[in-house]
Amino acid sequence: MFDDIHYQSLYPDVAAVGCDPLYHFEMWGSEEGRHPAQDVSPATLKVLAESLGIEDGTGNRVARIIERSPATSFADLALVAGRFASRKLEQILSADDGRRSAVLMISHNLGGGVSRFVEERAATLSPERPVLILMAVAGGAALHYRSQDRAIEFFIPVGQRHTLLRLLTDLQLSAIEIHHTYGFDDLSSLIEELTAPIDLYLHDYFLVSPQPHLLGLDRRYVGDDLELYHRDLERAAIIPNPGTVRFWQRSQRWIFERARRVIVPSNDVGNRVRRIYPELKLSVVPHESFSVSANGRRLGPTAPMNGTGHAMKVALLGYLQDHKGNKVARAVFDLARRRNLDLTFVIIGHCDDVANLGPNVRVTGRYADQALESLILAEAPDLAWFPAQCPETWSYTLTSALRLNLPVLCSDIGAFAERIVGFEHGRTFPWDASPIEWLTCITDQLGAVVDP
Repeated sequence: MFDDIHYQSLYPDVAAVGCDPLYHFEMWGSEEGRHPAQDVSPATLKVLAESLGIEDGTGNRVARIIERSPATSFADLALVAGRFASRKLEQILSADDGRRSAVLMISHNLGGGVSRFVEERAATLSPERPVLILMAVAGGAALHYRSQDRAIEFFIPVGQRHTLLRLLTDLQLSAIEIHHTYGFDDLSSLIEELTAPIDLYLHDYFLVSPQPHLLGLDRRYVGDDLELYHRDLERAAIIPNPGTVRFWQRSQRWIFERARRVIVPSNDVGNRVRRIYPELKLSVVPHESFSVSANGRRLGPTAPMNGTGHAMKVALLGYLQDHKGNKVARAVFDLARRRNLDLTFVIIGHCDDVANLGPNVRVTGRYADQALESLILAEAPDLAWFPAQCPETWSYTLTSALRLNLPVLCSDIGAFAERIVGFEHGRTFPWDASPIEWLTCITDQLGAVVDP
């Protein structure tokens, strides 16, 4: 139910600050969507607690479950949750709203952009029709039911698949939206028993590669030819024993064949998928539409970064992981410091190993999605830098920078290039550039020159 070693290994920032793992999870990790153990999500713990009659209070959920059932295994708790699921099922089916034609949304429970898109889409649809969000979790599935006046969450153990089928059948699904299949061992057999049309949304490349960001073990993009670099993708897969990339693609092909529509957020995603499925008809539907804010900053006059002018500020947004450019960014931070440039960096978000960033870098910490633009305005950076090491499919953080009219510098792979077309203060740069090349480009964008 809670694994100290797993938690510290998965979240090095917890180990770095010396915080007790369970205390961190109960105080902050649960709300941040962190997983307390292998394949156990906060949502799983929540429905388990509710099934045991434990009121949903602030923190201490793990402790209260153990206190209520000290000698009960996770599997036995799952059976209790299964009986609880049957009661929840009756609540949904007896709802006196007279509405059916529900939409089933299939996704993962890993957070990030996929979860944000699913949550926002569910909020848009639920006033008009019921929405069910189905996610694979340890020992079964978590199901979130949303309607205009109800929000019900519960856990369905593997052995109670019939419970799930009954619900999906009785609600007369009008559509199935597949947003991600991670964690589902036998999704095809479930879909086969449902007759609703399928819309497939591609948020990453998991259906064409067992490594969804197309990374090798070095956490960098392997290249455009997935067949050529198949061994790198297989070794860096996020699931055990995926087989070859070609085998993986064959095993996922049924989803493309069943879908009435395949929806991608950018032309770049469509072009990459068509290399494997050239016959596919794809719909390009951006995740968001927006206009530039009048409050946004424009690139203004700059002073030389030689110690005589004011320090310029470069912002990196979100969770700075390796595939988002963590390693190259740290090398650039160090170069700027050693060259004594009046240049500071701020990570508006978070990263691992904060202690080793250096004095010219600040980290603001985790934030709620809706708070990002206020944080950007408060920091007032001169440039937003996106040194991604893989082809991004969208990027909500880029949207925030563009909406605020902040000058941006992006890697030249993925959706970035097409998204900044026509944006006066946007520039792309080779994703695999060296740290000194990136630093030179940054200072050039800021109107300064790095001394050779």
